[in-house]
Amino acid sequence: MAFVWFVLILLCVLMYVVLDGYDLGIGIATLFERDARRRHEMLELVAVAWDGNETWLVLAGVALWAGFPLAFGTILPHAFLPLIVMLFALIVRGVSVEMVSQRPSAPGWEKAFGIGSLIAALAQGVVASTLAAHLTIIGGAYDGSAFGEMSWYSVLTALAVAASYLALGYAYTKWKATGELRAEAGRRGAPAAAAAMVLGAACLGAVNATAAPLNLAAPVRAGGFAYLMAVAVAGAAVAWVTLPPASRYDACPCAGWRSRWWRPSSLWSWPATRCSSLPGSRSTTRPRPAARSISSPSGSG
Repeated sequence: MAFVWFVLILLCVLMYVVLDGYDLGIGIATLFERDARRRHEMLELVAVAWDGNETWLVLAGVALWAGFPLAFGTILPHAFLPLIVMLFALIVRGVSVEMVSQRPSAPGWEKAFGIGSLIAALAQGVVASTLAAHLTIIGGAYDGSAFGEMSWYSVLTALAVAASYLALGYAYTKWKATGELRAEAGRRGAPAAAAAMVLGAACLGAVNATAAPLNLAAPVRAGGFAYLMAVAVAGAAVAWVTLPPASRYDACPCAGWRSRWWRPSSLWSWPATRCSSLPGSRSTTRPRPAARSISSPSGSG
């Protein structure tokens, strides 16, 4: 039964990272976008589904509490501070989206959306670093400082998570947007993906210097680790090929392209696995859902 709970938690975390990761990444990207029209269009990309994506985070927390109550009671107190910061940042993001949808021009709330996204991404990286931190447990309960999770490794993982989300955000923007915004996402997405690769490799290389070094003595662990590394390398290579604006496969950034010989199906490649066939497809983009709209900065709606 513990294995089932573990798989459920892993699935929830994976779905959250993929689905809400691009959401947070677009928010971070708005901080680097000076053009008000393009920045507003980026907000429209996440206005429809941002709240639904965060449901996976809630489900992961409930599954951890139900499946591993001891871990829930010992690990989470070690990460309470970054978790609280993350939750407040997510609240600010939600309020910002609603405020922008109610006002013709709200540059302050647009900036709050970007800052909230960045803080939430950094906080999630700090929380992830607790998996490699030393925990002091007395009587089955965590006994340590609320700032015990802060270390050089937590800073490194925070930067890696933020860079990865930024790359996902640019990939999703390039897939869904058109015109200048799409080209700009391609130009900025490649450096973001490169930064995510470098920081991710640095986290992996530095984990042996933490309290939880890699243990690959068992063949199953070594095989699983090798598989994950192969998937990561393949994803990095595909992202590097598809993100640049001049790429012939640029309609499917970070996921590859469909053909009669190969079709991507892994969860990590969502949201771009539904792209049109390349080359020679009828359209390289899909129309955005019209269920919800944010007023333009000029007030024309």
